[in-house]
Amino acid sequence: MRIAVVQGSFDPMTKGHCALIVRAAALFERVIVAIADNVDKTYLFSKRERLEIAQASLAELPNVSVELCDGYVADFAAAHGACCFVRGIRDEKDLAYEKVAAEFNRARADIETVMLFSEGENSGISSTLLRARLHAGENIDDLVAPAAKAILLARFATQQNAGKNT
Repeated sequence: MRIAVVQGSFDPMTKGHCALIVRAAALFERVIVAIADNVDKTYLFSKRERLEIAQASLAELPNVSVELCDGYVADFAAAHGACCFVRGIRDEKDLAYEKVAAEFNRARADIETVMLFSEGENSGISSTLLRARLHAGENIDDLVAPAAKAILLARFATQQNAGKNT
């Protein structure tokens, strides 16, 4: 079975992430979405919340599972028998970053990286944009999977209220 891993922090998962995962699911027999942390980032949502949002967003894809990842994603992928990582590329900045990560993962666990270029309307979508719209109280329908919207809005409202009470 050809297994691919799509890793990221997914804080939170967007329609752009979902589009990439749908494409990966068409190319591989099984896709594991690995939710990992990056020590250089501060997160709006906990890992468990990001897991729940991702699961809701991807529920209709039978060959896709979502798991939490601790440690190196290369080790995670190797432990799950993955043949490659699938990464989305929006622009030259993404390409430069992903090239370095691909070289590291190949050296650490002999796992290749397949890069898919984002499609038209998904090129401008990012978790950063989604978080900015959440903070501004703006519409997020064009950025997030419908199944995850209610979870996102509820979690964000809870976090905002908790912040006001401290």
